Amino acid sequence: MAPIRRALPLPDELIENILSRVASPRDLVFASAAHPDLRRIIAGASFPRRRSGSGLPADSVVLPELAVFNPFTRGYTLLPRILDSLIVAHVPVSYECVSSFQALFVPSGGYEDAHFRAVAWTCNHAMVVVSVYSSLSGTWAAGTSSSWDAPGLNVNIMEAKDWLPSYVYGCFYWQVPCRNKLLKLNMDRMEFSAVGLPPDYANRWVAVVESGEGRVGIFTRTSGIPRFLQYSIRQNEGENAIEHSEETTIPLSRDCKSYCIIAVAEGYIFLRGVLRRTPESVFFTLEIKTLKVERLGSICRGWALPYFGYPRFLSPRRI
Repeated sequence: MAPIRRALPLPDELIENILSRVASPRDLVFASAAHPDLRRIIAGASFPRRRSGSGLPADSVVLPELAVFNPFTRGYTLLPRILDSLIVAHVPVSYECVSSFQALFVPSGGYEDAHFRAVAWTCNHAMVVVSVYSSLSGTWAAGTSSSWDAPGLNVNIMEAKDWLPSYVYGCFYWQVPCRNKLLKLNMDRMEFSAVGLPPDYANRWVAVVESGEGRVGIFTRTSGIPRFLQYSIRQNEGENAIEHSEETTIPLSRDCKSYCIIAVAEGYIFLRGVLRRTPESVFFTLEIKTLKVERLGSICRGWALPYFGYPRFLSPRRI
């Protein structure tokens, strides 16, 4: 599991005042990467105004630099900077872009043990842009871009930063919040498209999985039914496609009052449940092939993420 996230010891206003006096944009990038709360403060609407008032240029924010970190050896490799030309031609670099920035490993596939690929995506109110890093070439390359109007998503920037990604048959899928659609990125063709979901899926948590024989499975959790998951298999894809197999209901432990889907990787779904009588969080795995649910453990405070879905050289069996 990932280290427990701890709250910052100072109030946001004081931290914002301190960060606004940091002269180097590079240092702000490292601060954003160091803690989610620092990233949230730097990406906030009030930060550019406070920074401008400090006498420093308010628009001097660059895209984050990335490193591959091994939590067991505590070693890391700093990746090359994402060249401005890969992004600026499509999306002007701004606080908006830093707020919506995500970096993801691409599952290994046919890559050798020591090699990997990573995807960096960022967006603004108008469009989304993807860059791809390959350890074979040691460089970033322009992937693709799309306006939000092209797939008909009508997504605003405030919704884009907390999307849960799924990787299925060489494609990334993101649920579009509060809408019955998925954003799909085909990694072979480097194309974005929209995938339609049934009308009642707009208010569900959605995770996309591989169901075997090339079929795409959908796990959902409805807010009105907190202790169950629904599972179905898609019959086809398309912006208006709604054909699914009959839903299978998977009961979850009644000890928890609510659940959320944390991650999907390597044939499993990772779930977090909140106990009824205490603030304790409980974590579960659901095996996609058998639909078997198992309890992993619990923590009193903080957050946890599963350690799977990483390149082979970072996998636990190699450590």
